[in-house]
Amino acid sequence: MTTIKKLLLVILTLTLTLSLVGCHSHEVNDLSIVVGIGVDYVEGDKPIEVTLQLINPDALTMKPKGETVTQITMRGKSLHDTMRRFSQRLPKEIYLGHNQVIIFGKKLAERGITPFLDYFDRETQIRRSNWVILSKTTAKDVLNAELPIEDISTTGIDDLLYNFQRLSYGPIIRLKELVIYMRYEGRSLVVPLFKVKDNYISYYGSGVFKKDKLIGIMDDKTSRGFLWLLQSLEGGNITTFCEGSDEKATEEESDEVKNHTSFLVLNTKRKIIPKLIDGKPKVLVKIEAKSSITEYNCKDDLQDPKTITKLEQKQAEDIKYRIEETIKLAQKEFQSDIFGFGEAFRRKYPRFWKKNKKNWDDLFTNLEVEIEVKSLVTHTGITSNPVIPK
Repeated sequence: MTTIKKLLLVILTLTLTLSLVGCHSHEVNDLSIVVGIGVDYVEGDKPIEVTLQLINPDALTMKPKGETVTQITMRGKSLHDTMRRFSQRLPKEIYLGHNQVIIFGKKLAERGITPFLDYFDRETQIRRSNWVILSKTTAKDVLNAELPIEDISTTGIDDLLYNFQRLSYGPIIRLKELVIYMRYEGRSLVVPLFKVKDNYISYYGSGVFKKDKLIGIMDDKTSRGFLWLLQSLEGGNITTFCEGSDEKATEEESDEVKNHTSFLVLNTKRKIIPKLIDGKPKVLVKIEAKSSITEYNCKDDLQDPKTITKLEQKQAEDIKYRIEETIKLAQKEFQSDIFGFGEAFRRKYPRFWKKNKKNWDDLFTNLEVEIEVKSLVTHTGITSNPVIPK
């Protein structure tokens, strides 16, 4: 769908919404329609900087001129104060009902996002389905940047996050989920993080929180490991090397194109089992993954059941390694339970949790976690043998 068509859909939906609720006094042309909100921290007596991305009304005409959207920035003492200050510069009333993305800058996230979540959670116009993301620099940078073949950065981010959801590329979170998780005991937040380079937006990884403050960043590979423990992972990709190839070899020593197998993850099941052994907490994580082969450049015969068994073992080892590396990072570097292990203990052992919840971060750092992975290759595609020259 083109950008203009998306904008027309927004306007049509808005017009119908206003008509249904009887808001005839609010014509579409009388509104400043917001599609993106960025919140940053700056030094000074007005430390909250808000950038709004607004639809340019001219972009909706048959012969649009100029930019599709406009960014406008204001500063204030609080988020509410800053939002009210926009009326000093915008002749039309701000409408937030079609906002798509809320962006927090890195400095602001490090200071804490609770006051801003409270505002968005109370605001009647804001939909709880809004995506929430972080910027590696400032939220303003993201709103002012571009995405390939997209005129509107927030529309591109919206499409990108839907792809993340479909392909399990990285963690995603909406406003309603963020508010719920913030109130949970025994689980820390993970929020997708984007960067801007050469004025283009790209996915960088995930921001890790302790309570409401950003304390660290996971790269995209570690973020994928986190997904295995977070939810059912479907549509993801796993690549393993063929038996006998050196995974640590340089490009000159190993031809990677001819020595790997790629799997498409069809579905997964994840179970977190908390245990108390002699009063000491322990966690068993069981993962079951079903996949199909999308590339096969190894020499073994796929019609041989032993080959499939070997591939399942390789895939299970790869999944287990990813999970272990992510757990190690969370325990040793972040000291933050992003997996919800504490929540699992709260549900199964409420007395233990009540006694130990205040020092759960210390317990989590040394928590013994056992990983069991069962991998099943259920499809090999429409061909069985690899295309290898004789």
